[in-house]
Amino acid sequence: LSAQNQSLRTAVQESYRKAFPQGQVVDAEKQLRRQLDGLRGTAQGSGFVSLVAQVGEAVAGMPNTSVATINYNDRADEMRMNIVAADFEGVEKLRSRINENGLEAVMESSSAQGDAVRARIRVGKGS
Repeated sequence: LSAQNQSLRTAVQESYRKAFPQGQVVDAEKQLRRQLDGLRGTAQGSGFVSLVAQVGEAVAGMPNTSVATINYNDRADEMRMNIVAADFEGVEKLRSRINENGLEAVMESSSAQGDAVRARIRVGKGS
């Protein structure tokens, strides 16, 4: 069984070297998994790009509503946005539209500032 295991490990390392000749092999299985995960991520778009695209769809066509700032957390694959809207109803409408796009939008805070409302919304992948 040990000889068979070693034979399989050698075959995996050889396959890795064929696929990535310039790469150093430390743990071929783990490295291949990372490469595949990276390719899957590329195919689906990076987390940031994907979130911004979906939020952009929600913001598009909403008069008097804009995104002031975006902070992205790669580890959590979520972003926090400061938005400015004409009123609280505009903030809620945006949050609802983001949720309809398959994301999870949670309002963390909001406050009136003059004739506008500023709000902080956390957006991540829906559960």
